[in-house]
Amino acid sequence: MIAAEAGVSKHTVARVLNGKTKEVWPSTIKRADHIRKLAAKHGYRTNAAASAIRTKRFNANGLLLSTTMHKATIHWHTQAALLKAHHELDKHLIVGQMDDTQLTTQGQMPKLLRQWAVDGLLVFYTTQFPEQMIDMINNDRIPAVWMNADLTENAVRPDDFDAGFQATQKLIAMGHRDVAYLYFGRAQHYSVGHRQAGYLLAMREAGLTPRVHQQEIFPTWEIGQRTEQISEILKSPNRPTAVVTNGANTTLTTLYLACQLRLSVPEDLSLIAIADMPIRELGLAVHTFVIDHESFAKQSVDMIQQRVAEPNKSFTTAKVSFIESDGQTIQSF
Repeated sequence: MIAAEAGVSKHTVARVLNGKTKEVWPSTIKRADHIRKLAAKHGYRTNAAASAIRTKRFNANGLLLSTTMHKATIHWHTQAALLKAHHELDKHLIVGQMDDTQLTTQGQMPKLLRQWAVDGLLVFYTTQFPEQMIDMINNDRIPAVWMNADLTENAVRPDDFDAGFQATQKLIAMGHRDVAYLYFGRAQHYSVGHRQAGYLLAMREAGLTPRVHQQEIFPTWEIGQRTEQISEILKSPNRPTAVVTNGANTTLTTLYLACQLRLSVPEDLSLIAIADMPIRELGLAVHTFVIDHESFAKQSVDMIQQRVAEPNKSFTTAKVSFIESDGQTIQSF
């Protein structure tokens, strides 16, 4: 049916749909696109099992998560972007969880690839992962890419250091000289230290005195300690004119307390946040440096494709720049 409508042989249709054609000339590209559109129109699907036997590829990647929630909290925007990136490549994404014991059992990783029927692994296991996991993955030559992990190779992560630096530098450029850094939450993930380090560098390059206010709070939604600490900062006679806040919880608490203390944002206090998503919960658009989930996912998928193609080759960790989302919480001093 497809061959008849396209005016080509069945052999040509089979070669196009199985990715065996060399589409170099405009005419061949146009013909191949037409064949694929007809195949989609008629609901044609390639035989996955036959394709796997022929190519020795499952045409799928696995997303490996820990069974412990705080060790592998993946944002739903990142997950959606991963699915989109795989769909664009006509590949599948298999999502699964394993506990630490399974992940550190000798021979488990190759077995996992077979059981999940995947070619490579995207490992989203961001804190307290067993160190031997890395050695096991490397020794077993598993095509794997670590997402949001502070490793020097075979990883993709947001550039948290640069986000801290850029946020602070922006406030300094607007005339602020007394800029504080606030974070009250879990401190286990590397991003906490990286964002603070970016802030410190920007302050020191400008010849300014850093003011870091940080305390680990767990669970992160426990607001008592956070409220007390931030309230003291905002009530102080030498209150900063601007703050860089890390995460939505610290940001929203700061805005809430500023309102309670009758401080006007941004007239009395400018604020820039670093967060997973734009912050608008209080009816005020916060100026935020936001993780670029689309680019994060795409670069991760691109790297795992490279690792599947060249499993013995390592790739330098890719750092993904944050997106600056304009808001109403900053003004020149």
